[in-house]
Amino acid sequence: MGEIAAVLAAVQSINPLTPIIIVTDSKYVINSLTTRLKDWEDSGWIGVKNSEFFRATAYHLRKRSAPTTFQWVKEHSGIEGNEKAYHLAHDGAIKEQPDTIDLNVSPNFDLQGAKLKSITQSLAYQGLSSTTNTDYHQICPS
Repeated sequence: MGEIAAVLAAVQSINPLTPIIIVTDSKYVINSLTTRLKDWEDSGWIGVKNSEFFRATAYHLRKRSAPTTFQWVKEHSGIEGNEKAYHLAHDGAIKEQPDTIDLNVSPNFDLQGAKLKSITQSLAYQGLSSTTNTDYHQICPS
């Protein structure tokens, strides 16, 4: 989760007209934002861990007009920026109070629900069972 939070913070802090290269040792973050994102959006983010971070990151990446590229590097391979990121992550992990991260997504971008073409019975059940404060009698009065 720290890696996606770092990408989100970086993208939020850089002028959207400035091209950026995000260098990370996290294949999870790169694959999530480049190959899994469309499927996650189509399925309404049902069952996606840390979806609020990925949603916010996708929003901020898409509102950029300059190119954003990702570059994978091997961890602990002596790359200065990667080593510094490791130490910053360690310092962040031992903080008494976590940093506040802006996870707001514009309502125009934040579409709700799964696409009909992507829904399965299993996905629908998972989505329904993950909702909170749902009273069956309010949905289906007897």
